[in-house]
Amino acid sequence: LQDELNKSHAVAMEKTQQLYGEIFRTTRVLNSMLEGVIAVDSSFRILSANPAAQALLMMSAEPKPGRLLVELVRFPKLISMLEQTLKSQRKLEGDVE
Repeated sequence: LQDELNKSHAVAMEKTQQLYGEIFRTTRVLNSMLEGVIAVDSSFRILSANPAAQALLMMSAEPKPGRLLVELVRFPKLISMLEQTLKSQRKLEGDVE
């Protein structure tokens, strides 16, 4: 039983390291992009936002995960477009002023 637990622990640790590596690489790519990228959940809570998005949308505070997008971004048209996208599950393009 101890051997099986040790093997399971080793597998779990390896998977954890792989996930951390993927998160690190993804974060590095997003942070180096010139385009603004924001990930939100279905309640418009921020999952992540890269520095370009923060600058582009003139966010009023640090976009910490879990904060509502409407608390940080004052572009009603953007919020409306996000709502439409979530409802339709389709790509939507447009200008936000």
